[in-house]
Amino acid sequence: MKSMLDQNELYSIAARFRVAIEKALNTGEFLSDSVFREFPSGCCGFTSDLLAKHLRESGVETQYISGNYKYGWTGRSHAWLETYDGVVIDITRDQFKNDPEPLHCYFHPGWR
Repeated sequence: MKSMLDQNELYSIAARFRVAIEKALNTGEFLSDSVFREFPSGCCGFTSDLLAKHLRESGVETQYISGNYKYGWTGRSHAWLETYDGVVIDITRDQFKNDPEPLHCYFHPGWR
């Protein structure tokens, strides 16, 4: 299914979603023991799930992608979204800003 929005529109929606999470954190709207307490670290799966729901409500279907940061089992797991036409939407990618290794996808439900 092709997205009805272009890449810039998708990124704009995703950026506003991220700002909303940060605002909620700064105003204490999340419980102190919330998974979001270390945002963006450690909450990529929850964030991707919530963003996927938000995008779906805007008419955009995405796939949840689970991967690994670095090769092998020693890497850190990570999750992000992709549209069915290949646009990557990852609003927690910056948790790896000090690590030059690329992401390696190990589960992609859309693969044939």
